[in-house]
Amino acid sequence: MKTRDSINAVKDMIRAPYAWDGYTKVMVMVDGDSMCAACVKDNYRSILRATRDNDRSGWQAYAAEIPWEGAPLQCCACAVDMRGMYAVRGF
Repeated sequence: MKTRDSINAVKDMIRAPYAWDGYTKVMVMVDGDSMCAACVKDNYRSILRATRDNDRSGWQAYAAEIPWEGAPLQCCACAVDMRGMYAVRGF
């Protein structure tokens, strides 16, 4: 993903942490970790700076995703569990 697309994904997640049907988005970082919307908002300056400068310090964002299924993801900043949407809805 291009840097501009990643920066736009961060900004979009801050403005709208939920997708079209109320699904919670998570930010996927370049190192493979995931971050919840609250932590993205709290740390947006560090994330935007690292993404813009291609800094591999752990703050560089890759894309915003919806965790559909699988094991719960854990936020790399606050350690909150982020469950897949099918797990939450009981499908």
